[in-house]
Amino acid sequence: MPLKNGSLILVVGFGLKTGVSIARFALTRGVRVRAVDSKPAEKLADSMRATGNAVELVSGGMPLSALDGVSLVVLSPGVPRNGELLTEADRRGIPVIGDIELAFRYARCRMAGITGTDGKSTTTAMVGSILETASLGRVAGNIGIPVLDVVDGMAPGSILALELSSFMLESIERFKPEVAAILNLAEDHLDRYPDMESYLAAKLRIFSNLDAGCTAVWPTDNPWSGRFAGAIPAGVRRVSFALDDAAADVHLGTTGEGVEILMIAGEPCLPAGDLPVMGRHNLRNAVSAAAIAFALGISRQAIADGLRAFRGLPHRFENAGTAAGVRFINDSKATTISAVATALDSAGAGSCILIGGRDKGLEFSPLREAILRKNLVVFPFGEAREKVRAQLGCERAGDPSLEVVVREAWEYARRNRAAEIILAPGCTSYDEFPNFEIRGEFFKDLVKRLRLEVGDGET
Repeated sequence: MPLKNGSLILVVGFGLKTGVSIARFALTRGVRVRAVDSKPAEKLADSMRATGNAVELVSGGMPLSALDGVSLVVLSPGVPRNGELLTEADRRGIPVIGDIELAFRYARCRMAGITGTDGKSTTTAMVGSILETASLGRVAGNIGIPVLDVVDGMAPGSILALELSSFMLESIERFKPEVAAILNLAEDHLDRYPDMESYLAAKLRIFSNLDAGCTAVWPTDNPWSGRFAGAIPAGVRRVSFALDDAAADVHLGTTGEGVEILMIAGEPCLPAGDLPVMGRHNLRNAVSAAAIAFALGISRQAIADGLRAFRGLPHRFENAGTAAGVRFINDSKATTISAVATALDSAGAGSCILIGGRDKGLEFSPLREAILRKNLVVFPFGEAREKVRAQLGCERAGDPSLEVVVREAWEYARRNRAAEIILAPGCTSYDEFPNFEIRGEFFKDLVKRLRLEVGDGET
C-alpha cells in the first residue's frame, strides 16, 4: 500500500473537500502529512481545524522545499499536473497520484467510473439512485463527496459509482474500475488544456487499465464515438448506448402506440414518461445511467425503480418557480457550450436565455442556429457579456450583475408573454459568485423575491 506508517506525504492543494479528505485518510493510517497551497495561511484555517491541526502547512506558495523528505505526493484535482513543484517531484522520483488512485489501492468494494463533458453529475446521481434503491451502493467523487471520506465504509461486494473529471483522471496510475463509462465529449476546459486532443487524452485515461474482467460503456452518437471505441483495450466487454440509435445496447425506443420506452438489450425497461425530471437531455442521462447499471449486472426492474425515484439535482435544468406567470429554470451548472445547447433544445419557443459569467475561452457562435430557429431571446451578463453579445448578435448589451439581467428578462417576458426564463450561463461563475451552486441559489432566491414583489403565491 502507498501509505506507510511513519512516512511523510505531501498533499498539494489543501481545500476543505479533497485536500482535507486526503489528509484525514493518511493521518488515520499513522502517516505524517504536509500540505502545500498557494493561498495564505489565514485562508486555510478551516482546513487546518478540520484535520485537528495535525498537518504541517506550507502556505502562500509552492516551494520546491515542500518535497523534502516526502515519499508520496497526493494531488488535489484543481491543481494542474504540469506545475513546477510536480515536475520537480517527477525529477526526484517521488510518485504523484490523486485521491481516486489512492482510494482504489485501498478499496474492498466494486467501482464504476463515469466521465464526460456534460451530464456526468446527473448521470452519476441517477446511477446512485439505482444503487441506493436496490441497497447496492452509493456515489462519490466529483459529484461533491470525496471518495476517501467513504471508501473505508464500503462493504466488500458493494458498488461505489464515481463521477470523474478529466483533472482527476490526470493523476491515476493503476485505477481499474469494473465499469468505465465515457458519456460524451465537447469543448471545455480549454483554459487548462491546449487543445481538444489533450482534453480527450485525459478523458480516455479512464479506459487505460481495463482488462477482460472489466466493461467499457460508450455512446454511439457522439462526434468522438469512434475515438472512444478505439481506446477500449482488446478483450474488454463493451456496452453501447444512444438516445435514438436502435443498434445500441441501451437506447430509447418507441412502442407501436408511439410511446417512448427505455430499451436494454432488446427488452423494455421503463416508459420515458415515468421519469420525474424535465428535459430531453435527462432522457439521455437516463439512458446513460441504465447502460452503466446494466454493465454492472443490475436487473431491469431495479434500474426502472431507481430511475423512477430520481428527482433531479439542484442547478441542472431545475424548476426555480414562477413569478407573474413566467417560469424560471435554473441550469447554473450549464457551463459548457454543449450544455447550453442542451438547455436550448429543451427550451420553449420564444424563451429568454441568460448567458454569461466568466469566459472559459469557448465559442458561443455554435448556439446561433438554435436561438434563431426557436426565436429565443438572449440576455448577456457578467464579464463575458460583450463576447456573448458579439458572437450571438444580441441586441442587448447586458450588465455585469446577474440580478439586473434577470429583472430585465422578467420585464421583457411579462411584456411579450414569454413563458420561461432559463439561466444557462455557458461560463464559470467566478466573476460574481464563488461557484455555480451559489449562483444557482442566488437565482432561485431572486425568483422568490420577484414573487413577493408582485404578490404571487405560485411556486
